[in-house]
Amino acid sequence: MGKPARHWIEHVSDWRNEPMAYWVHVEPPGVAWRAAERYEPPAPQPEGRNGYPVLCIESQGFVFRFSSAHQLGECIDILGRTPLPTSRRLSARRQGGHGPNSHWLSRLPGHIKSPKARQRAVQDLRSVMSARTPLYAAALLLLAAFSLYAVLTGADYLNYVLPGELPLGNVLAATLFLGISGAAYLLAKERKVLGRIAAIVLAASVLWLPVSIVLARNPSLNFSGWNGTLWFLFTVGLFFAALGTLLTAFGAGLLARNKPGSAANDEKTP
Repeated sequence: MGKPARHWIEHVSDWRNEPMAYWVHVEPPGVAWRAAERYEPPAPQPEGRNGYPVLCIESQGFVFRFSSAHQLGECIDILGRTPLPTSRRLSARRQGGHGPNSHWLSRLPGHIKSPKARQRAVQDLRSVMSARTPLYAAALLLLAAFSLYAVLTGADYLNYVLPGELPLGNVLAATLFLGISGAAYLLAKERKVLGRIAAIVLAASVLWLPVSIVLARNPSLNFSGWNGTLWFLFTVGLFFAALGTLLTAFGAGLLARNKPGSAANDEKTP
């Protein structure tokens, strides 16, 4: 992987003042955007007294500013399209009365919008995103690997009973699903379709233990009858869904880096 583009973090008092915030984070119907208490996707969280972190990435003399990871993903998606969508078309998708002249794309300098410059900008943005994501994904996979090893080897501490008569082994089994699906989500979250699939699989992984307890009717997960069959199908299906999503996200990332003109293969300077 090539060296990430120059980037740094600044802190601001209001995340909504950044260029892409309005166009990415949508308020509920009937509520003024700045007065809204919730957004879709969710608003970023402040870092204590420092305020809201803003990721600044320099590319070809221009500094992109993002107050959320969703904004970074949206920028990569739009700039990576061929042909480049018009700001009129993009602004029409957003209800609220703001016209194309206020859209973040129309505010970009002209030299960034040429096909060659956009390609390099996408490479620079992805290089920063990719530099941060694998570390967290690797940590989750290590946690999943530990859980899998403990379950397969039948470690003695698996029988340790937690409050609520919940065996530690069941918690580690849930951790296995969470580790795999969490890593898959981190690697896929900036891709629209795959990111949504990964989010669904992650949500199912969060629900695996409570659903298992409900089906078993006991925290030890001792099953009888058809409930045991349903649990088995749910567990096996979830495992392969999580593993498949992880492998797909990993493969998509490799293809993006290794295709001609990607940041990993481009050693030219702008």
